[in-house]
Amino acid sequence: MWKRGSNTFGVFSAPLWEPYRVCGFRREGSPPTGGAPRPRETVECAVFSHGGVRDFFLENPCRGLERVQFPLTDANGDTVVVLVSWVRMPGRQRAREFRELIDVHGTGDIRPVVPGTRFIGHHYDSERRGSTVVVAEAEPVDGRPPAEVLEAVPGVATKLPVPARG
Repeated sequence: MWKRGSNTFGVFSAPLWEPYRVCGFRREGSPPTGGAPRPRETVECAVFSHGGVRDFFLENPCRGLERVQFPLTDANGDTVVVLVSWVRMPGRQRAREFRELIDVHGTGDIRPVVPGTRFIGHHYDSERRGSTVVVAEAEPVDGRPPAEVLEAVPGVATKLPVPARG
C-alpha cells in the first residue's frame, strides 16, 4: 500500500508505479522482494540462472545482478506476479549478446526471487540500457487477468530503475 504523505514505496518512487495504478492495479503486501545476499559478482548471474543463459554466464560473467518480484492486483482481484532482473555486463557488446540469447524462448532464464514461482516466458519483455539488460516477466497467479494486461505489464516493468541496495 502507498504510505500517506510519501511519494515512495520501497525502492521505487510513486511516478514509476503510476502506469500500473492507471491500469487499475493496486499494490498488495510488502514492498518488492529483493534477491538473496550477493555471492561473488563474477558468478552471481550463473548461480541465479539456468539453461543456455547459465552457460552464457559461465563463459561471460556478469558484473552484477539485481532482481525484484512483486504482485499486482487489478480491481477485479486478478493478480499477476512480476519478476524484473537487471543484468549488468562488462560492456555493451556482451549486453547485446546476452539480450539476443535471453530473448529466445526456451534458452533458459533468470531464477525467480521467490522459490516455487514459475515463469514460463510467454509474458516477457527486455530492454538494453548501455551495458545493462533489463528482463521482465509476468505470470497470472489468481483470477483471470486479461491477455492485454499480461502482455503490457512486462513492458512497463522494463522501465523501472535499478533498485537501491539497502
